Amino acid sequence: LKSPGHDQANAGREKYLSGDFEGALADFDAAMVLAPDDARVSLARGETLFRLERFEEASLEFDRAQSLATTDDLRSEALYNNGTTKISAGDPGAAIEKILESLAINPGQEDALHNLELAIKQQQQQQQQENENSQENDEKKEEEKEQDQQQEKGDQQEQQEQEQQEQEQQEQDQQEQDQQEQEQQEQEQQEQQEQQVDEQKEEQNSEVTETP
Repeated sequence: LKSPGHDQANAGREKYLSGDFEGALADFDAAMVLAPDDARVSLARGETLFRLERFEEASLEFDRAQSLATTDDLRSEALYNNGTTKISAGDPGAAIEKILESLAINPGQEDALHNLELAIKQQQQQQQQENENSQENDEKKEEEKEQDQQQEKGDQQEQQEQEQQEQEQQEQDQQEQDQQEQEQQEQEQQEQQEQQVDEQKEEQNSEVTETP
């Protein structure tokens, strides 16, 4: 007797091998409807999603396959495939964790050891890139800080020059005002002197006129 979903799963495998991953996925989806607890169908579906570069969905499917697996080999395969998917998704930390779990079940997997090295290198490269980015950010912040300080210094100098100009203008205005007041006082004094002279002349003229 054929197991539920057998024909659909076989059709999916044939399409998978021929490179028709979309068609294979449709067949594996149909097989899963008939055999929702079959870890092998779940694994096949996860591998097809991986080929379609739908890494997040593939990882979830491999998690499901691991939970459905009834043998160590299936569990190890699900963990290994999940780790490989995490590498492709750019998550080396999760990849290392999954592959180590797979190796703990089946230590003799050469492919798993190879991918473990890849994941470790990827993680090191990411950390190096993060360090470089952090250093660049620090240098950029320091440069921006220096620019801000120079701008602030320039603003302060400009403000000081403006205040100095205003003070010089006030002093000049005050000098002009003082000079005007002084000239006005001199003019008033001169007018008073002229008035006194005129009065003296009038008195003299009056005296001359009254003399018999």
